[in-house]
Amino acid sequence: MIAAAGVLALALAGCGDGGNAKEQGAGGSSLKPAAQGPPAGGWPQPENGRLTDKMCGLLTNADYAKYGHQLMPLIDQPAGGNGTTAKANTVGCLHLLGDSMSLSLHESAKAAELVFEQDLDRHKTEMKSPSGNSVFATGVVQGMDESWFDRKTPAMSDEYTVAARRGSLVVELTLDGNPQKPDKDPRGALSGLASLVFQRLPNVGTSDTAPTHRVRYLLTGIGKAKQVVYEDPETQKQVELHNVKLPWRSRTFSVAEPGTTVIGLLVSGIYPMQKASAPMACKIFLDDRPVDQKSATGTASCDHTYGT
Repeated sequence: MIAAAGVLALALAGCGDGGNAKEQGAGGSSLKPAAQGPPAGGWPQPENGRLTDKMCGLLTNADYAKYGHQLMPLIDQPAGGNGTTAKANTVGCLHLLGDSMSLSLHESAKAAELVFEQDLDRHKTEMKSPSGNSVFATGVVQGMDESWFDRKTPAMSDEYTVAARRGSLVVELTLDGNPQKPDKDPRGALSGLASLVFQRLPNVGTSDTAPTHRVRYLLTGIGKAKQVVYEDPETQKQVELHNVKLPWRSRTFSVAEPGTTVIGLLVSGIYPMQKASAPMACKIFLDDRPVDQKSATGTASCDHTYGT
């Protein structure tokens, strides 16, 4: 506890405003920071299509103070820093005590939508616990394709998060309750802060930079398969079909770009017992290119790990 307090004290004394100095009143009491405009050169934008660590400066102390919240010093960039991981185009900004912001820029609006929905499904599942105490709401950030607000986790009743998507850009903000004034609304604060981020990135995510990747499954054979099982890459749930006429082709599924999702692709088929010696073959296509194909008698099974 003493060590932690020392770290906090040093951080507040040395770089407590993340580089944006606060005014001091008589006796050294803090005043609300003056309104701050963009830095010299304007708000940081992607460089060569990549998000950068500079974008942690898209929100200032004054922005948070407007909603009665004191922004602690920036201590880490855990989500890829500089957006320089091999494939993912993400930046994360973590502040002392738990305030955070992350940005993800996808190749297409459809890819961003898929990841956004999968993350939301995971959050809803986590909040189903008896102690979840959810305050879930949608459509909380005006002008976005989709957005939602809730407590961050079931265990943290004073941490709140908002996620919003405009086209291929996804922004998520977390507000820690410790420095927050009790008379302020976390939903209003997070929605307002998220709106500022999108306003300061007016053209980011508004157009696709690449086609959305596609997956298809194929099973060939004689007559009918007793059972066909495949993994739906959009919902990441297994689907089971019975008495299926061959050849069988799945619909075309959309998947996010590699680096933002890891999906186990799977398709398998099996004949009834009386056709156990009949040939069957399977294929998995990614962007019309086969990534796995096998053949056998009585059954066939193909699999591929996408996104690694």
